[in-house]
Amino acid sequence: HRNTNYSSVVLRSAPDNRRVWVDFTFTACAYAVRAEHFLKVGGFREYLFYMGEEADLSVRMFDRGLYTACVQCTPIEHMQPKSRSTRAADFYGRRNDILVDFLNIPGPLAAYHLARATLHGIVFGATNRKLGISLRGLASGFGLSWKFRGRRQPVDEVPGALRAPVASHA
Repeated sequence: HRNTNYSSVVLRSAPDNRRVWVDFTFTACAYAVRAEHFLKVGGFREYLFYMGEEADLSVRMFDRGLYTACVQCTPIEHMQPKSRSTRAADFYGRRNDILVDFLNIPGPLAAYHLARATLHGIVFGATNRKLGISLRGLASGFGLSWKFRGRRQPVDEVPGALRAPVASHA
């Protein structure tokens, strides 16, 4: 897909169609998923919305041997308006960064990922003059992590490198 009102750059596209290319996640404006796999992993979690639900679903699918594949095709033109307020995206993006890592990342890796998400949120907020909303989102993420601690289901394996070719087309 591409965010047409911002750029002509195509995002999340395979470099070629000779092999299957795996990516860690997908963007909700441009995806398809088999219903049986979606349901097998529990679908989207109702408390994750607006940002981050794709990563949460992807990591749970990966843990069950199901991969997000990228292909080359005519990109979907995502018509996100330039005038759209990003306050909700900034808040929920930072909140869900924390919540997705807390719910899914196993053991000692969880502390590292939560620290990394926190640092990313602070740097993002400071760099984009949105530190207040970013900090509120991070705080909300940690608060919900405590609230949802009984729903924590760490995966066995965390996806590694992005876009690793895994197989040739048959």
